[in-house]
Amino acid sequence: MVIKRPHFVPRTYLRAWADSDEQVAYRRRDADKAATPNISRVAVAGGIYGKGQLGEAREQAFKQLEDWVKVE
Repeated sequence: MVIKRPHFVPRTYLRAWADSDEQVAYRRRDADKAATPNISRVAVAGGIYGKGQLGEAREQAFKQLEDWVKVE
């Protein structure tokens, strides 16, 4: 299954905060340590898209919204 990523932040924007390996650090408020994913995967690693049933439900909701606002 291909995961569609509805949220998009340009890599050029994230590079301002990235290190030489194109990694950015972030820390969730409920975590003690920072994570350092690659700029192309920061939203996936941060759980924005969700996994399993949560991710699938979110994708279906985005699809319904996109179908509803689609103008042909």
